[in-house]
Amino acid sequence: MLREDRALSVRKLAELSGVHYVSLVRIEGGKLDPRISTVQRIAQALGVTLSELVGDQPQSTKRRSHGTHKTKRRLVHRISRH
Repeated sequence: MLREDRALSVRKLAELSGVHYVSLVRIEGGKLDPRISTVQRIAQALGVTLSELVGDQPQSTKRRSHGTHKTKRRLVHRISRH
């Protein structure tokens, strides 16, 4: 969503962040758990802080996620098109 709000294509975000576009597609699709350094580069390219990119969102009471899975879901929600 942040990427589209800024009218950035995946390839343009890749260029700005230094993250390969295929990796960005996989992150947006929930198929890749990015390293924190990758998330930081994406946040910087989007012009937001790391906290803003992966900040807390209300979680369902039905499922609990742990560690990178929770962060991954938030990241995918924030940068992808939903």
